Amino acid sequence: PEAFLDDYVFLIWGCLERYSASLQQQYLNTAVELQSVLDEHFSDDSGGGYFFTGDYADLQVPRL
Repeated sequence: PEAFLDDYVFLIWGCLERYSASLQQQYLNTAVELQSVLDEHFSDDSGGGYFFTGDYADLQVPRL
């Protein structure tokens, strides 16, 4: 699904918090899966770090 970097970050954080509170493996697994999506679509391989928009974003929207 299309989302911005901070959408993924906060969702990953929520999954990690839920895992810390419950120790249910499913929340950790979800966080890892979401991080993989983030790495695949948002990483800035040339400059390091991440772009605010994914590589699937409309080309008319500037990548910050």
